[in-house]
Amino acid sequence: MIVVTLAWTIVATVSLTLAAFCMFAWVLERRKVAYLMFCIIALATATCAPFELGMMHASTPAEYGAWLRGYHVPIFLVISSQLLFVYFYLGTGRLWLFLLNIFWRIGILIANFIVEPNFNFAEISALKQVTFLGEQISVVGAATPRSWQWMGVTGMVMMTAFVLDAAIRCWRRGDSESRRKSIVIGLGFAGPMLLNVGFNQLLVYGLVQAPILNMFWFLGTLGSAAYELARDYVLNNRAKLQLAHMRGELAQLARVDTLGQLASGLAHELAQPLSATLGNSEAAQQFLRRENPDLGEIRSIVDDIHKDAERAADIIDKMRMLIRRQTVAKQQVAVEDLFRDIATLLHSEAIGRGIVLTFKVDPRAPHVLGDRVQISQVLLNLLINAMEAMEGCPAGAKQICVEASAEPGGGIGITVSDSGPGIPGDKIEQVFNPLFTTKQDGLGLGLALSRTIIDAHGGRLWAENRSDGGGAVVRMLLPAV
Repeated sequence: MIVVTLAWTIVATVSLTLAAFCMFAWVLERRKVAYLMFCIIALATATCAPFELGMMHASTPAEYGAWLRGYHVPIFLVISSQLLFVYFYLGTGRLWLFLLNIFWRIGILIANFIVEPNFNFAEISALKQVTFLGEQISVVGAATPRSWQWMGVTGMVMMTAFVLDAAIRCWRRGDSESRRKSIVIGLGFAGPMLLNVGFNQLLVYGLVQAPILNMFWFLGTLGSAAYELARDYVLNNRAKLQLAHMRGELAQLARVDTLGQLASGLAHELAQPLSATLGNSEAAQQFLRRENPDLGEIRSIVDDIHKDAERAADIIDKMRMLIRRQTVAKQQVAVEDLFRDIATLLHSEAIGRGIVLTFKVDPRAPHVLGDRVQISQVLLNLLINAMEAMEGCPAGAKQICVEASAEPGGGIGITVSDSGPGIPGDKIEQVFNPLFTTKQDGLGLGLALSRTIIDAHGGRLWAENRSDGGGAVVRMLLPAV
C-alpha cells in the first residue's frame, strides 16, 4: 500500500503545514480566534490519516471496528472546531444552535465508546478486499448498521443548518466583503458536509464498498477557510502599512505645525547668534584696518564668531530634523540629548512667556530605545500644551519641570509637570481622544498622536493632576536599551 500510504501522508503533511502557519499567525494576533480554530481543524484533519490508513490496513473485522471507534475522536474535533471557526470568523450565528450542535456531537462520541464495536455498526461480520489507487485495501464486506444512524445524519444536518444560518446573517450585513465571506464559507463548509454524510451513509448500509475518505472532504473545507484567512492576512497587513504611512504623514504635519507656533521664538533665537556674528565681524574688520592689529584680540573675535555660527547651525539642524520626512528608526538615545534639543527650540519661547523651564535627569537613568525625532516631537507637544495651559497664571508663578528617572521595571520614566490650573477630572482621559480639544483653534490631534507614538515604541503615556493641586502632570514610560 505504498501509493495509498504516500497519498494520505501528503494530505496529512499539507494539513500540518497549514496548522503551523496559522498557529504562527495566531501567536502574532491573539485576538484572531479564528486562526486558532483553523489550526485545530488542520491538526484534527491530519490526525484522521492514521485511522483511515488503519482501517484500510485492517486484517480482521475486530481490528477494523477498533480503528473506526477511535476515528470518532478526530471527527469530533474537526466538526467542533469547524463550528467554532464559523462562529468566530463570520461573527454571527445562533448561539443556541451552536451549543445544540456541540452537545449533540458529545452525545454521539460518548455513545461510540459505550457500545461495541462502535457507534456505526452493531456488528462487523466480514471484510472485503477491493482495489483502490491500484492497491488492495480492506473495506466493510458484511455488517449490521445500528438503528440510531439517524443521530449522525441529524447531527450533520443541524451543523449544515448552523453554517447556512450564519452565512445568511453575514450576508444581511449588506457590504460586499460580508457577502463574499458568506458565500465562500457557507458553500465551502456546507457543501462538503452534505456530500460527506451522504457518502458515509452509503458505506454504512453497504450500498457502496469503498474506504472511508472523510479526510479529503475535510481538506476541501480546510481549503476554503485557508483561502479566507490568507486573504484577510494580506489585506490586514496592507492596511497596516497604509496606516503606518498615513501616521508618518500626520506626524510630519504635526511637527511642521508645532514649529510654526514657535516661529517667532525661533526667529529670535536665530537672530541672536546672527547679530552677534555681524557685530564681531565688523569689530574684526576694524582691528584689521589698524597698522599693527592685535592678533590675540582678532583670534578671540574669530572664536566668538565660530561659536555663534555653531549655535545658529545647531538650531537650524534641529529644525530640519523635526521637519524632514523619515522612517521610524529605533536606536539608542541619551535623555540628555533629547532634553538639550527641546531646550534649544523652546528657550526663547519660554523667556517670552515668562516661564521657568527646568530639566532634570537622574544619573542612573538608562538610554532610551526609540526614534529620536518622534520622542522629541512628543516632548515638544507636551511642553507647548503646558505653556499654553499657564497663560492665565500670574507672572513669576509659571514653572515647568521635565524629569527623567530610571524605573524599577528597567524602563525610563519622563514626567512633564506644570504649575497651571490642571486638567478637569472628567477630561483626564478624554484629552488623548482624537479630535478632542480644549483650545479654540485646536484640532485635537496632538495628544492623540503623542500617545500613538509612545504606544508604537512599546511604552505608555497618561495624564494626572498633581497631588498638591498645583497643575497637571503628564507621564510617559519608555523602554530602555
